[in-house]
Amino acid sequence: MKFFRRLIVLSTLLAGFDPCPSPADAATDDQPSEEQEAAEKAFNDRVEALARFATGISKELNKKSDEALEEFFKSVKADPSNERLVLDVARRLLRKQKIDEAIEIMDSVRSKKDSSAILDAVLGAAHHQNKNAIQAIAVTESAIRKDPKILLAHRTLFQVFNSQKKRTEALDVLKRAAKVEGVPLLFTVDLAQLLMEHLRIHPDLRQTERPLLIQLLDRARKSRGSRNNFLLLDRLADMYSFIGERDTSEDLLMRLAERYPDQMGFRRRLLQNYLEKNDRKGALIQIEKILLEQPTDDRMNYLRGALAADDEDWTTAIDYYSKAIRFNEQFERVYYDLAYVYMSQDEFDECFKVLEKARKRFKQNYQLEYYTALAYNRKEDYANSVKHYTAAELVAKQDEPSRLTHLFYFQMGAAYERNKDYARATQVFQKVLKMQPGFPDALNYLGYMWAERGEKLDEAKTMIEKAVATEPDNAAFLDSLGWVLYMMGKAHESIPWLERAVELTDEKKETDPTLFDHLADAYFHTKNYRKALAYYQKAVKIKAKPEIVEKLEKTKKLLR
Repeated sequence: MKFFRRLIVLSTLLAGFDPCPSPADAATDDQPSEEQEAAEKAFNDRVEALARFATGISKELNKKSDEALEEFFKSVKADPSNERLVLDVARRLLRKQKIDEAIEIMDSVRSKKDSSAILDAVLGAAHHQNKNAIQAIAVTESAIRKDPKILLAHRTLFQVFNSQKKRTEALDVLKRAAKVEGVPLLFTVDLAQLLMEHLRIHPDLRQTERPLLIQLLDRARKSRGSRNNFLLLDRLADMYSFIGERDTSEDLLMRLAERYPDQMGFRRRLLQNYLEKNDRKGALIQIEKILLEQPTDDRMNYLRGALAADDEDWTTAIDYYSKAIRFNEQFERVYYDLAYVYMSQDEFDECFKVLEKARKRFKQNYQLEYYTALAYNRKEDYANSVKHYTAAELVAKQDEPSRLTHLFYFQMGAAYERNKDYARATQVFQKVLKMQPGFPDALNYLGYMWAERGEKLDEAKTMIEKAVATEPDNAAFLDSLGWVLYMMGKAHESIPWLERAVELTDEKKETDPTLFDHLADAYFHTKNYRKALAYYQKAVKIKAKPEIVEKLEKTKKLLR
């Protein structure tokens, strides 16, 4: 018997329970009293409960979970007054989704004595899991009255109201919890997390409840316990960022990055913050620090290249894009960006080499065909450009129809026009205007195309006027309006529009010889040869097109 009791004592110590002294050991009379008998029974019940618990632990260690749960349940039945045992078993049952059994054993304690706040909180959570809102609210409120510092009770009550779509009541739970004083640090942090998730679901509340979230975050951040807790500081940084306090978020992340220099996750978070607020300098610093530690990171090399491309630092962009591909040949996006850099520099051989590598590595797709079309268009090989725009359209119709926007078709229409397929260009531009009525670039392009060809001049003028009304200081639109008037035989009326287009071009230091050529033609037509000569000379200075040079020489002869 003594050996058995030692075994029970050992098992209870391992489980975290204190055995009571044996009343039998304390008895001295030959005939035990009723009190001694009751004490002996209580002791035996407790021994049985703890023995059952120890058996359950053994079953659990041997991965016999169902048998273990049965032993745990019997242990509580033997001694329902042991609340610590009840809570331990209840939690095990809840983890196994045996909610009814967990509620039953916790209710057995509440029916015999005043339960603790933590037991009420766990019971309330169990009722919520069981979708019994009325019981969940009642028991959880009881837990909060007994001890308002138990976050589980507040969380359950919040979740119950949320499940009932009572967002005002749910928010009130959090506000009430925020007023509880002397709570642990994690209480404050977890409460802030609940509030953040509530505001994420209900963005219309962000502005009004922002001060409360900041108050909770500031309280946690200034707590002594948060100073060296990097996991907690990381959570706070995330929540500060969510609520728009990016400076505080960045300060926390910077502290973490400096304290834990080998943890690149903090620098990556910092980088994300800088990218989101378009702080290029801050982003560049973090990218370079990450690359010092992880030079083969394909994404960081790509981002470094992208920043360089934005600055038109083409050499650096090519270097880092090429590294990104070398470190990850499956990083498809980089191929197209690298090709775009090459085409921007008119390095078409290199551009097409990159696109050919992509064509061999990846299946035919919209982006591959689209960037190839762009490259041929810039090379002024419009027949091939049209070919690849058509291929891009066919692929997108099957795989990515959302790619086929009015902007795509506008570029496609321009390629047809430059390829001198005016009928097809007209069809595509009309498709653009059907998709996006009033799109000024399409109105202007189609109107100008007709004006150039002397077709549908009245309709062309109406379309261009609509474009000008949308963007009255667009030099290209003003030039088109002047030109359609010129083609209608109204050279005098065209001059003010053409002059304004040239004036805007001079202000912006743009270099389009066409605008100067058009104004020169209008002055020539009105026999103002000196002004015509001046503008022909400006046009030729930009680009000596043979047809403009011929007109320049003709004007010079008239002035001799």
